[in-house]
Amino acid sequence: MNYTFKNIAFTQKEFFNLKCAMGEFRRIVRDSAYKKCHLGTVKSEDKHVHELLDIAESIMSKLNQIEWLNHQSK
Repeated sequence: MNYTFKNIAFTQKEFFNLKCAMGEFRRIVRDSAYKKCHLGTVKSEDKHVHELLDIAESIMSKLNQIEWLNHQSK
């Protein structure tokens, strides 16, 4: 199922805070997926964490696209 949002508008401050919160979530998940140690970076074997990272990356990509499209339409 897909969710579409029609007639929903964010203020610039709301959108900025949404991107910041999503970016922070992505950072936390990425740090869980790839831990740094004295030997280098170790990839977690937890598939759920990597699935969350893929979802976070996808959402951030869509937010960036929304922001770009919004600037193009002005």
